[in-house]
Amino acid sequence: MRKLIIGLFLFAAAAGCKEKQKIKISGSETMNTMMRILAENFNKRSSDFEVRVEGGGLVRGIADLANGVVDLIASSRELLPHEVEAIQMKGPAEQIVVAYDGTAIVVHPSNKIDRIHLKQVSDIFSGRIQNWKALGGEDKAITVVIRSDQSGTAYFFREHVLRQLDLGSADYKLNKDAEYTPAAIVVNNNIEMAQVIDQNPGAIGFMGMGSAEVDAAGRVKRLAYALRAADPAVIASIENVYNRTYRLGRPLYVLYHTGKPGVEEFVSFATGEEGQKTIAQSGYLRSSLPAVEVHERK
Repeated sequence: MRKLIIGLFLFAAAAGCKEKQKIKISGSETMNTMMRILAENFNKRSSDFEVRVEGGGLVRGIADLANGVVDLIASSRELLPHEVEAIQMKGPAEQIVVAYDGTAIVVHPSNKIDRIHLKQVSDIFSGRIQNWKALGGEDKAITVVIRSDQSGTAYFFREHVLRQLDLGSADYKLNKDAEYTPAAIVVNNNIEMAQVIDQNPGAIGFMGMGSAEVDAAGRVKRLAYALRAADPAVIASIENVYNRTYRLGRPLYVLYHTGKPGVEEFVSFATGEEGQKTIAQSGYLRSSLPAVEVHERK
């Protein structure tokens, strides 16, 4: 009888401690902090699934999802047609906006420059401007810091800022072949970006607004940004991305193959009220309006 009771107890304990099914995520380093916080909150609520976030950059994420290595990827830009086709070779896929972010242009906190416009940024990152005195700052060499070509943020910044796409199609044609200066320091993620800038008073780089506020707080300064020299310069913030006054705002996506248990549950959490609150708390702009409670009068 005693053996039977012990056996039943062990069976019940094993049943109550069943291993959760793993959901793997890779992709955008810009979204890495946000995705980790979302995963942590989801894992606390789910008795069946456990989400693990690896990051690694968007290019790696696309290859991971196309090869079935991960279940979902985070993307800081909309995927190109050939990238979508590669992923869909493994089956139907969904791409959903989960948040919005602004790409912040960041410098060392001691830098006296507070504002910058698109052409100046383009000239700096292409190597045409190499000293801060050209912008009215100190006589100090500029150190350009960029993300690797695995980064969706690097792609966005190259097209919209370095190549001046945001000035309009006519101007874009004049700069469509511009490349980052060969002298640029290349880093793999926002943590490395913040470390390099923190150690170099002449440095300039770029990172997601959420990362600048959370991961790099106190180590970098965000520059107010304007499209043209005569335009008002605006800082990258949730409010300014929301009201569209900050020009370098963009949607952030998740992409996944449909039908796998747990993946759609996680996406539903991320796009639901609890997940969207988490996104806002981690320094990004939620993709949906907050829920409004309506109370009937008695």
